[in-house]
Amino acid sequence: MDAEGEMVTVQCAWCGTILREGGKTISHGICRDCAPELLERIRERLDSAGKPPAPDGPARDLKRASGD
Repeated sequence: MDAEGEMVTVQCAWCGTILREGGKTISHGICRDCAPELLERIRERLDSAGKPPAPDGPARDLKRASGD
């Protein structure tokens, strides 16, 4: 509910599908069709979180700036 006690409209943040009709206030969520892709992206980011950056990534720029 919004500040006036009216139910909010919920829209998928990825595809724009209206998930629940409500008032003029819009909140965002993820629909069932988009959720698997979101979860896969989260898994990929978590899997790569502990890996060193690619050779052409930020580490290269840091070495160049420090003169190494």
